This record gives sequence, C-alpha cells and structure tokens, in this order.
Amino acid sequence: MIFYMGKFYMYSALARFAGFHKMAPKHGRIILASVFLWLFLSWMNCQTVVAQLTVDEGPQDAQVRISQEVTFVCDLRNVEGYEVFWFHQQRNMYLTIGRPVNADLMPAELRDRMSVVGRADQEEFSLRIENVQGADGGDYFCQYGLPSEMVKNAGIAVLTVLIPPSLESPYCQVDLISGTRGDRFEVGDEVNFYCYQTDGNPPPDLTLLRGYNHLAGPSRTVTHRYLLTGDDNGVTFTCIMTTPALDEPLNCSVMPLRILPNATILPALSTADEGDQASFECYGEGEPIIANYRWRVASVDTGGILPADRYSVFENGRSMEITVMENLELICIVSVPSGLYGNTTARVEVVNREQTMSVSWLLTDKPSKEPPCTCPQNEQLSSVSVALIVVVLVLAVAVIVLIILLVWQRKHYRKSTSPPAGPRMTRAGHEYDDVQDAAEQGQEMQDSAYAAVQEDGDGPITSEYLELQDSPTCKESLEYAYASYPERKNDPTASRGKIGKAVPHPVKIKKQSLRVPMQDASGYELPSKLAATIK
Repeated sequence: MIFYMGKFYMYSALARFAGFHKMAPKHGRIILASVFLWLFLSWMNCQTVVAQLTVDEGPQDAQVRISQEVTFVCDLRNVEGYEVFWFHQQRNMYLTIGRPVNADLMPAELRDRMSVVGRADQEEFSLRIENVQGADGGDYFCQYGLPSEMVKNAGIAVLTVLIPPSLESPYCQVDLISGTRGDRFEVGDEVNFYCYQTDGNPPPDLTLLRGYNHLAGPSRTVTHRYLLTGDDNGVTFTCIMTTPALDEPLNCSVMPLRILPNATILPALSTADEGDQASFECYGEGEPIIANYRWRVASVDTGGILPADRYSVFENGRSMEITVMENLELICIVSVPSGLYGNTTARVEVVNREQTMSVSWLLTDKPSKEPPCTCPQNEQLSSVSVALIVVVLVLAVAVIVLIILLVWQRKHYRKSTSPPAGPRMTRAGHEYDDVQDAAEQGQEMQDSAYAAVQEDGDGPITSEYLELQDSPTCKESLEYAYASYPERKNDPTASRGKIGKAVPHPVKIKKQSLRVPMQDASGYELPSKLAATIK
C-alpha cells in the first residue's frame, strides 16, 4: 500500500514539475528532471526493501553448563540484498558475516566450536556454540543491514555459562567469640558460624540451619552469631548451597558441642545359679538430660544377641531382670535428646547346679539332701554334661566292683589253701614239710595236730609208729594225718601251751614215708631217722 501510494504522489509531482518548466530554458529543464528522477528512484528502492524484511523469530536468553551446547535462533524473511551478522559484545567481535564464520578474526579454538545452522532457503541464521566454555558467556546480537547503511538488530540474547563451585564448597567454620578456651566448645560459649563458597557462577545461595530450623540466609555468604546451650549438645548446624550449576544442593555441617553421656551398671559383675533370677540397674548422666535407656544382652559363649522376650525391663528402661541360663554380657545404652549415646557393660557368670550336685555325690558317696529339680531349665543341660556324669558314675561302680572281687578272691584263696584247724603246713623249700603250731598263727589251742603230705606215687602213706587218721577235708591227691601227744612242762623243746593237753609241735615229716618211731610226751629223743625236729 505504501509502495503504490508513494508512486502516485511521485508521478503527480513530476507532472506538475513538467508543466511548470515548459517556459524554462531547455538546458535547465533537463537538469532538474534528472535530479527529481534520482530522488524518486532512491526513495522507491528504500521503500521497497524496508517493507519486505521481517524477523520471524529472534534469539532467547539461555543458561548452559560447561561443555554443553547452545543454539541462538535468528529466523529472517526477505533478506535478499542484506547482510546478516552475529556479534558477541564481551569479545567485541563479529562472529559471522552471512552464513560463514569470521575465520580471519576468530582464534582456531573458537572457530571450531561456532557455526551458523538452519535452512538457507528458509533464511534461518541460527548461531550454534558447542563445548561451551566460561568465556562464551555474555550478550549475542543478531544484526542485518545494507552495505551503505547502519546495521540493525533483529534480536539480543544473554548466554549464562553455569560453573559449579569448587569441589570443597561449601565451607563451614565455627569461631569462638567468648567463653572457655580449650580443645572443644563448652556450654555457655558464644560463637560465630561462617558459611561460604568459591568459584561458582552464578554465585550460589547459602542457608544456615540448626537441625531443621532456619537460622540465616539465603545469601552469597553467611555469618551468624550464636550462644551455645545444653540443648545444643549433639545438634548439627548445616549450611546448604543451591545453584543451577548443580543437579542437587550441597551442604556442610558442624557439631560444636559433642559431650557423650556416661552409663554405669550395678552390679558390674555377678554370679548366679543356673535358673535363678538376676536384677540390674543402669545409671546414666548426660547433657542436658538422659532421654532414653536401652538394653542388649549377649551370650558370652556364642556371641549371639538374646531376644528381648528373654528379659524384662522396668522403670523407663533403667532396671532389667533376667533368668540366668548361661554366661551373659549385659549392655546398657543411654542417649541424650539429640541422639548422642554412650554405653557400658556388665558380666554374669552362671553356676551349673546339675553338675555341682553330681560332683558332690561322687566325692561324698552320699545322696543329696535336696529334692531332684524338675524345673524346665534342667532340661537344657547339654549332652556333653550328661555324658560326662554317666561316664563318672560307670567308672565309680566299676572300681567298687573290682575291689569287691579282689577281696573275695583273696579270702577264697586263703580258705582253699589253709587247713581247717591246728598247725598249718607250708612249703619249706626242701624235701620236708613244715607243720606249724597253731599258737604261732594266733589260733585257738587244739587237742590234735595234723600234717598234710603229698600222696606218694608208690602207694598209700603208712606209719610204723604213729597212729594217723585221714582228715575229713582232704582233697584229691592229698591225705591229712594227725597225731596227739602230751606235752611236759619241763620239756625244753615244747611249744608254748598248757600242761596236760596235747600241744602240737611243728615237725618236719618226710613225704615218702612216716615209718619212724615217735616219742610220746615223756620227752624221749626222736630218732634221727625221723629227720624232723621239734622247734
């Protein structure tokens, strides 16, 4: 519309100008006509170009992280005859002229990362930057213009390169303002909390928390003054850092007060019979208070933790009671409101009642006065203990039986090898046998004596002088004979005995024969043939 109206007014002006100059000189009319024609053509050309150039889409601001990629859009229409440029203000450099990059001005590192993309037939002049670096941030202009005119802006975009803070960020620090000077902070100290970071772009926001409660921030740095109390014991102070350069917030924390509670179990060491009940008390001390008591019971033998139903806890957890069945280790854990805790241990040594009773019975050989225990705890005796008791009992019985057999055998042997009464004959070690006086054996005096002789192989034993009688207790191959004779009181060869009684004298009787005369109690000498002497 503007184009056609401009032509209409121009033609009207030329017509009036031609009519006005009919009366002018011929050469003057020619010069004026040329000037008006030039002005008209210039105006027509300018009006035609401006009317046709439009910007369909300009660049938009962007935020990218290091090493990522970004594209700024510049979509134009009817740009024929115009030049299109991309300009970076921070570098003060034209990056592209038309579609090619400005290779003469750009360093190779930058030239390799930048390019103009988009469909040329659609007149798209979008700028792409690959492997974005920190120096790429800033303002980017999409411009166009004629060679003889000033360039115009089709759009401006700001590139923000997101640089994460240093790996050590954020930093937390606590400094003492006033109070106790020592290796650690104490209740009543006044301190300063500091929180800061380095190298982040844009600078991150920092926020200080006490537990989950807000204290200070968000800001680029945090400085907060604070008075420590007992309630701060074990409480964590946290500085949280947030930035678009990171996917998740980072944080640092400090615990200015860390005073562990103390615990004590009474009794610390105890001994209990198997199956008995044992009671224990736990005492705790902490800042500001002890908020919780907990018990754990472990078997010393197996190391396993006993289930909670094996013991009972009373008085807010301070007291516990347990049935002792094995050696135990008791652990009492005390904690303050913040969760700081301390613990202590105690030992319980069990006495096995069943084994004690068994050993006592073996030593005293007396039955126990206590009634047999039928409590269910005795059923838990180990098979090893039962087997040991059985073995001890069997060995004891075997020893007793062996002693009885030895004593009986010895007595039986003496009876079988000894005569029933009177002097007893023993082997003399030569061809004669000893007939010993019963008095020498500590036996009662007898009215007769006997001798046991081995039967001769040639025939029965005979006696020429003695009247011998067989003993009613002789065994096979043995004959027992005995003779009675009086003893004279003055007989020097007589044995100790009473006068008037036949006192047996020990004599040696030859096995082969008893054909010897023997004196009576008158004191005659025995013939030497007898080969026996009265002792």
